[in-house]
Amino acid sequence: MGIKSLRLRRSNIFYPTNGDMRNLHGLLSDIVLTDEYLEDILEIEDSFYSNSKQAVWPNDLESLLKRAKKETKISTKSIEKIFFHILRNGSTPRTVTKADYPALISAYERLFPELKEETVLHKAYFDTYQALFLFGKIGAFQLSEKNPPEYDDYIEFTKAWSQFNKYLHMGGMAAKIDRFLPFASSEIVVARIADVLRVTNHQHMRTKDPSHYNYTQLYYWGMLITLLLSKERRFKTIDEFFSFSKSIPLFETHVDRLGFFIDAINDLELKKYFQIKKKAKSNLINRIFDSFTKK
Repeated sequence: MGIKSLRLRRSNIFYPTNGDMRNLHGLLSDIVLTDEYLEDILEIEDSFYSNSKQAVWPNDLESLLKRAKKETKISTKSIEKIFFHILRNGSTPRTVTKADYPALISAYERLFPELKEETVLHKAYFDTYQALFLFGKIGAFQLSEKNPPEYDDYIEFTKAWSQFNKYLHMGGMAAKIDRFLPFASSEIVVARIADVLRVTNHQHMRTKDPSHYNYTQLYYWGMLITLLLSKERRFKTIDEFFSFSKSIPLFETHVDRLGFFIDAINDLELKKYFQIKKKAKSNLINRIFDSFTKK
C-alpha cells in the first residue's frame, strides 16, 4: 500500500505524494526553504533509500540544491546527500561547480558499493558504460586512466556523453556524424572511450541470454563512431573490435552495424581497412568450418 500522508518531521508540513513517490516540486512551490525544511527533506530521502525505494526526480533534487544555496546555509554534507540521491536514480547533475565537485565524487564513492548486479533496482542503479566513462569504475570494472578524473576532464566527459546518448535511432546518429568530430579531436575523450571499450571487451550490456542482448545500444555506437573519426585511433579501433569477436554477443550483427556507420563516416581508407578485416574474419571462419567438415 502506498503512503497516504507524509509530513516533514520538525515542522509537520504536508509533503504531497503519489503512492511512494514524493512530489518535491509541489512541496518546494509551497514553502520558503529553511535549514530545518532541508534537513527534513533529506532525512526522508535517506529513509526511502534505506527501504529500497526510488528517489525523487533528479530535476527536482537539482531544484532543491539551487534553492538551498540561495535560501539556506547548506553544508557540504547536504550537497553530497543531494548528489547521492541524484546518482542513485542513474542520473548525474546537469551542472556541477568546481567547488561542489569533491562532494559529487564523495557521493559516487558512497554509492559505489551498491552498484552490483544483485542490488534492488529502485535502491541504486547506474549504467555501466556511463559510470565507467564519467567516474572510472563500477562493480568489478575499473579504468586504467586516472580516477576520479580532474574536474575539467569530468566536464568534458559529460559533454561527450550527452552527445553519445542523445539519439533515438541509428539513422539519426549516422546523419549527424559531424557532431562527433569535436570529441574525436579530444585526446582525453578518445583515450577514455578506448579504455571503457577495452575493460568491458566491447560488451555494453550484461545478460546471461545472448538473444536478449541489445546490439542497438546507441551510446556504444556513439563512442565507437568517435574513435573511428580519430585519425590516430581509427585502424586500431577496427583491430580491437575484431579481436573481441568471441566475446561480443551477436557479433556478425555488430559487424553489419559497424559497416553501416563506416559508410556514414565516408572515409575511403577506413572503408578499405574494414573490408580487409571483415574478409579476413570470414576466411578464418570458412577455414575452421572446412576443417571440421573434412574430419
